[in-house]
Amino acid sequence: MTPTPLTRDEIIARNLAAVADHFANENPDGIARVIAGYTDDIVWEGPARGILIRDKLEVQRAYLRLFESMDVHKVTHLYRFATEDWAFDDSIIEFTLTGDGFTNCPFEPGTRVSMRLVHAFQLRDGKICRENGYKYGATPTIPSSLTTSRPDRTRRPSDNANTRARPSLRRHVLEHLATGTFAPKPRNSRLSPVRWRARNKLGSGPINDPQAG
Repeated sequence: MTPTPLTRDEIIARNLAAVADHFANENPDGIARVIAGYTDDIVWEGPARGILIRDKLEVQRAYLRLFESMDVHKVTHLYRFATEDWAFDDSIIEFTLTGDGFTNCPFEPGTRVSMRLVHAFQLRDGKICRENGYKYGATPTIPSSLTTSRPDRTRRPSDNANTRARPSLRRHVLEHLATGTFAPKPRNSRLSPVRWRARNKLGSGPINDPQAG
């Protein structure tokens, strides 16, 4: 008896169910079911990372390397839709890199990453025959290099210009006293040139400062 052909809506529903099952089993315990959901001529591609695999066993190995190198914190599915031949999923994934199994990843192990992830699945008779994963907008949120202690650069009251002379100002005064030559106002001094010279006795004559106020 010839089976009744599926309607368009039934094919789309079957494709969406196949993709939902795929994502639900993307973990070490469910990887066998993920691989079973592929056709024998599967094409598994990560264009941005230069990955292209055409063998189910190699795909499984690639997944296991990913699982060993990622501690996933959260996956947010934004959109998912399908046609008779394709299904698409747009998500945000947040994870910490724990190893080097994420091939051609630009971040070091120990980095926490937030990344946009778009999947394009081509399906045939309810199975995935092509999976393209487009990763973009990856942002490191807690780089490992920032977890080490850093010197405290918080300004203290003693750092104020009114309580301690600036190094550049003190250096110019000492140079003038040692050489007896005219020293121009340092660039970072807040005093006008005339007032600065008068305060530090580097000039003579009355003060005629247009900036005085």
